[in-house]
Amino acid sequence: MKIKDILKRLGNKYLIATLLFAAIVVFFDQYNFSYHKKNYRELENLRNTARNYEEKIREQNETIKRLESDSAYIEKIAREKYMMKRSNETIYVLDNDDEN
Repeated sequence: MKIKDILKRLGNKYLIATLLFAAIVVFFDQYNFSYHKKNYRELENLRNTARNYEEKIREQNETIKRLESDSAYIEKIAREKYMMKRSNETIYVLDNDDEN
């Protein structure tokens, strides 16, 4: 009698079965809510990483185009990055240490 009273209070037995099934799927299944939430966060991180790489690729492509067309830029890069000089130049390195 007590079970029937409980079922009457809770409503239809199909509703209970549906709620029980939903709880199992949401909380206890292999692909539960936390699994999807973790995967969503990982997907967002990967999308952000992809955006960063796309931006770097755009910057590198701009640098390549500039290197292909601007000889003054090539000379600037060669002098600053690779310490190159012309054959008739002398380069003096000045130390900025102000030790007295």
